[in-house]
Amino acid sequence: MLYFAFKWFSIPAKMLELFCLYGYGMTVFLPVAVLSILPWDGVKWALACVALVVSGAFLALNLWPLATTERKMGLVIVINK
Repeated sequence: MLYFAFKWFSIPAKMLELFCLYGYGMTVFLPVAVLSILPWDGVKWALACVALVVSGAFLALNLWPLATTERKMGLVIVINK
């Protein structure tokens, strides 16, 4: 969906580049999945929330320069991601 949103607003982005960024952003969930064997629900939720923030920050920081150099509407796309 991000690829088509970038295309709609004429922001140059390659599908492969976005796919790779998304994959790298999701790698933080691998240790969280391993640590989910812990018996405490609060720890599981805290780890999931931290992973969500780290993953979102990684994607936003890597897409921010691409969106800001081309069009201001790209900022809205990156922030809403």
